[in-house]
Amino acid sequence: MKRLIGGVFLVLVLLFSLTNCTVISLYTLEGRVSLIGESVPEAVVSVWSLSNPEKRKETLTDNDGRFRFDGISVGEWGIRAEYAEPDYLRFTYEATFAAQAGLFQTLALDVVPFEERPWNLTVLSFSDPMTEAELAQYFEPFHYFELTFLQKSDAGRLESFYLSEGEIRPFYRPVTPNFSEGAKKALKVAMEAFPAEKSVLYVIDDGHGWRTGARGPYPEDVFYDKTTSILEFDAMLEDLRMDVLLSTGPYGGLLENLYQVRDHFKTAVAFEGLSPTTYPELGGLFSRLRSLPPPDALAFAEAACAFFCDAAASLEEDLIAAQSGMGCSVIDLSELEGLGSSLKKVFDQLTLLLTEASLKEAVKKDLGFTLDWNTLAFDYPDYKDVRSWLTVLKHCIDGALYAGDYRVKSREDGYVYDLQEPMLQQLFEYIDEAEDRVDRAVLLNQHYGFCEDLIENGKKVGKKNTAQMGGLSFWYPLSVKGGLWNVYGKDKYDRLSFSQKTGWTTFLNRLMSVDQLPAKQLLLLDREGDVVARDFQPGKPLESSGATINFGFLDREAIDRFWMVFGEEHLTEQIIEERGGLCFEDESSIRCYLPVRVTDAGKRVGARILLRGKEEPVNFDYGSILPVLKGKSLVVTDQHGNGLLQVSPGNELYISTKHYVVIESEVEEWATPLALTAEVRLEGQTETVTYALAEAHRYDGMVLFRSGMIPASVFGSSPSSRTFFTLKQMQTKNQTENQTETENWIIHLVP
Repeated sequence: MKRLIGGVFLVLVLLFSLTNCTVISLYTLEGRVSLIGESVPEAVVSVWSLSNPEKRKETLTDNDGRFRFDGISVGEWGIRAEYAEPDYLRFTYEATFAAQAGLFQTLALDVVPFEERPWNLTVLSFSDPMTEAELAQYFEPFHYFELTFLQKSDAGRLESFYLSEGEIRPFYRPVTPNFSEGAKKALKVAMEAFPAEKSVLYVIDDGHGWRTGARGPYPEDVFYDKTTSILEFDAMLEDLRMDVLLSTGPYGGLLENLYQVRDHFKTAVAFEGLSPTTYPELGGLFSRLRSLPPPDALAFAEAACAFFCDAAASLEEDLIAAQSGMGCSVIDLSELEGLGSSLKKVFDQLTLLLTEASLKEAVKKDLGFTLDWNTLAFDYPDYKDVRSWLTVLKHCIDGALYAGDYRVKSREDGYVYDLQEPMLQQLFEYIDEAEDRVDRAVLLNQHYGFCEDLIENGKKVGKKNTAQMGGLSFWYPLSVKGGLWNVYGKDKYDRLSFSQKTGWTTFLNRLMSVDQLPAKQLLLLDREGDVVARDFQPGKPLESSGATINFGFLDREAIDRFWMVFGEEHLTEQIIEERGGLCFEDESSIRCYLPVRVTDAGKRVGARILLRGKEEPVNFDYGSILPVLKGKSLVVTDQHGNGLLQVSPGNELYISTKHYVVIESEVEEWATPLALTAEVRLEGQTETVTYALAEAHRYDGMVLFRSGMIPASVFGSSPSSRTFFTLKQMQTKNQTENQTETENWIIHLVP
């Protein structure tokens, strides 16, 4: 007979009485007992007739959690499953069923809870596992507490214990070999078995930080590839809600970490940066639970913060000598949703500023350098204090930072922000709102260590002044050693709720210049109107035409080698120059240019970068060589406005003084600005002529803008001249999305 797993089914057996010919219906009952999805062996299963309770059967489940009863007669029956393992934990299931064919039922055990207690204390350890003897010694000083202890064994599986009345006993241990899945099930059982007025989860050591204990120099270590990530920790807590999270590991107080688990806890106590490796006797902490009748979760969180800080205070002399610090905070996790919303406004506004032609260069310099030098941080410079980051950003723009003799990158060129600019005024409002949200979220923070401004190259650097830390940090990956965002951060970081809800990834992509760049063509239109290839001219702007790559850096020494990927080729700087291209470096980026032919259309363009100390290079894909561009063009017409030729940027053309030129641009319909203007300038001249573009017609989600007829003499001179063309929105002075660089044509005027 085929056995159906996961349910109960009844098989009808018909017996005919030879004396009176009546039908007696008997059934076979089979089933399976489970606990949180796992089969339960040696569970006691009993059934009884509701009409005749004396009619009872009992059996044990086999190793697969299965059971079977024969001879179940027609009628209503009760069924119960019981299991005790270890002996003080009980799990039960009870229901009724009608003995009839086609009935399916699952016996999923529930935890039988103890009486409600004031506190539920659970310890989750990611430190080195301890034996039972070591655990007994560890917990002996505070044997009067009841707590559940979970740890990862050397084999990577869950080990769990229960401390009660000075005795350490095994706790519920799921069969699953996966530690994270086992911990998830054990935490669920611990919360259901020991109901309490208030619950505390104490995470020991590097429980859910971002970095390994080795603290490697590159940011793949930040994401905790070798231990438990914050995403795994979040999954362990599924459907759980507790009052207090105590985290003793480094970087538990990163905003990204706490934001990920904000729905599982009301309050958290955690370190912004590094944390002490040892603490005074934990009995001193747990004893404070007994001194808080009735249970007060916030009062205990504040007491726990003071307890952890006692350990940090004992290290203060060493911290000062190392010009380092430690800080522990009490965070109201219910405030993080609002803080994330406020930060999103700041990030979105900064993203907008990075597209504003008149502001983007200064803003990018200050976001990339000024905030790196002057924002408070602990030992790892890429983890910035959120409150400090906001304050430095505000005072960098309003000039207060510069007046205080701090480094301000944009001021090196004499740049001063126009504080009447509406977009900056809006940014100030968003910063003030976010600062207020940080203050509301951080209920208490204490810091120890180095508390002085440092002087580097004659300028103040405030990032070591730990006394001014605000209590929450986040990842701001500026340096190569701590970030190199475009190599490691972009793909992994965006999995976090903080990134998804705030747009932090979008902003960092814009700041780090990692958006894909379009590859362009270098084409020539001859006298007959045919498109032909031409040689590269060194005098041309680097990104005006041809295939280009561009990648940013903040530490050039971290880049060992790089190549330009062109089709299936990997071109070194020397080969690029031999083919008529060039490579250019400034203080924050490398750009390469390569002339291409019409036959190169469709070839892939990208970059390959090898970092020092790494064995494998990292590849970037910038796109492919495009066909002739139609998004921006000049249209050559006769005196009647009849179109004779459409010419894309980067091309050379011959026209007479009798011709006219019309400027065209295609804009995506959803991004249509109120008005467009085209600025035209001849090479070698400073004067700019402006022409208005009006909407001509709409098609396929695009809007075609077109100028009036402009005499050709405006665009060139004999024998030839390069004409530069920039398309702008009239009201905001923003360059449009489909025109991010000034384009140019080479125009020859002929009789």
